[in-house]
Amino acid sequence: MSVDLITPALAWSPYSGEPYPDADLEVVFLFAALHDTQRESEHRDPHHGTRAAAMMHRMVERNTIDLRGDPQRLAVLQVALTNHDQGDTHVNPTIATCWDADRLTLERVGYTIDIDYLSLAAV
Repeated sequence: MSVDLITPALAWSPYSGEPYPDADLEVVFLFAALHDTQRESEHRDPHHGTRAAAMMHRMVERNTIDLRGDPQRLAVLQVALTNHDQGDTHVNPTIATCWDADRLTLERVGYTIDIDYLSLAAV
């Protein structure tokens, strides 16, 4: 996937830097496109990540997303989607890029960005 297609996905937030080194940009793009699609509320919705991951698996089964032949990348996307709303950090650079970029948008719903919830130190 072209970086030209990835950059707009990262621009959905104030995330203006580069992804963490070794991040899988196609997985980051898919995360950006899918992670909040199953929200039922703009504020508290603790299971929207799990619902987004379930939707992603349905899309893989229908060949809408072509990751069926790559179980490792599919597993990374699964973790990123399922757990992005849990407040964890991660050492995997792809998951860290997804979660940190998402968390940098939380001011839009009244949250203050807390550096303790960013994966900067973990990566």
